[in-house]
Amino acid sequence: MYGLSHPMRFRAEREALRARLAAGEETIRHIAGGFFVPRLKNVGATGYVRSWSDNILWHHFCHFVDLGLFLFGGIPVRRIASHLGPCHERTGIPMECIVML
Repeated sequence: MYGLSHPMRFRAEREALRARLAAGEETIRHIAGGFFVPRLKNVGATGYVRSWSDNILWHHFCHFVDLGLFLFGGIPVRRIASHLGPCHERTGIPMECIVML
C-alpha cells in the first residue's frame, strides 16, 4: 500500500524543474531541504486550533520525501537509511530528521 502526500509536487518552480529533468537538461544526484516551522502548538497555518493532532515533523517531512521520489521519476529505491535528532524539550518529539533513499 502506498500513501499520497503530493501537495509539494505542483508548485510552479517544481513543475519547471521536472520538465527540465524530463528533457535531460538537468540531472539530480542529491536533494536536501529544510522546513522552518515555528509551530510548537496544535495550531494550523490559518491560526486556528486544529480539531486533530499530528506529528509536525512527520507531517511535513512526508511531503518532502514524496517530492524527492516524484522528481527522481520513479526510479527504484535500493537502500533506505534514516536518523532522528534529539527530542525537542517542549514538543517531546524530534524536530530534525534525515532520510536517505
